[in-house]
Amino acid sequence: MLRRLVPELVRLCSASGPWQIERCAANAWPARHIEERDGWLLRHTPGVNRRRSNSALPLTGATPSIPALEAFYTARSL
Repeated sequence: MLRRLVPELVRLCSASGPWQIERCAANAWPARHIEERDGWLLRHTPGVNRRRSNSALPLTGATPSIPALEAFYTARSL
């Protein structure tokens, strides 16, 4: 099964831009709260310490705002 699956995954990733791959990775590990704010994809899951569940991903084509990022996580005591 993996012999068929891995080449297809490599093909799909090769055809995608890095931002698409990052977005897919974020969607594959969902967080309870997801918000797009001022150039960021902000993610938070209360009570979970895994990095992917509490992460900030800069969005393509945007100039991310550090104060927006800090406000989001400060409001959640992170």
